Amino acid sequence: MWTEFSWQTLGFVWLGAFLGGMASGAAGFAYGAVATAIWLHAISPLHAAFLVVSGGLVNQTGLVWSMRRSIEGARLWPFLLGGAVGVPLGVALVVKANPGSIMLVDVRDPKEVAAGTIKGSVNIPMNELEKKVATLPTDKPVVFVCGTGARSGEAYDTVKLLGGKVQASFLDADVKFNADGSYSMVAKK
Repeated sequence: MWTEFSWQTLGFVWLGAFLGGMASGAAGFAYGAVATAIWLHAISPLHAAFLVVSGGLVNQTGLVWSMRRSIEGARLWPFLLGGAVGVPLGVALVVKANPGSIMLVDVRDPKEVAAGTIKGSVNIPMNELEKKVATLPTDKPVVFVCGTGARSGEAYDTVKLLGGKVQASFLDADVKFNADGSYSMVAKK
């Protein structure tokens, strides 16, 4: 069958398969990253990682099992190679993601923020937020943080009521802020 096609045609088919597999691997990783971001609000990182990996394996196993009789090794290798490149590429893209693509707003009081906050966050105390809602960007997500999730949840509600098109969310977790910009977090149960 392969002899019916020119090397140029085969090259384009293999390149397309490689790029398709790479895109599929990157898209699968992106799904995992988005799902993890949602799950981390409710479960531990270890459980979220397990769900991403097991969900991906179940999905791919189901797909391969249903097609098992029509899979030919010679046609499969470009997809495997593309997936093998796509997943690490997805990881690299997430690692190098632009932290400026979101606005992180610490809604604690200035005295609390002075003791430690997340690097790159902006301090808008909860008692000033209502006056400053109009200054929040509408072209990128705004994520509110505080020490317990209470004030950040209140900030979220305030912006949803007054903020128009602001893409708001909040971190519902217990966060311990350190003076060096590092932090530790425990999701609410």
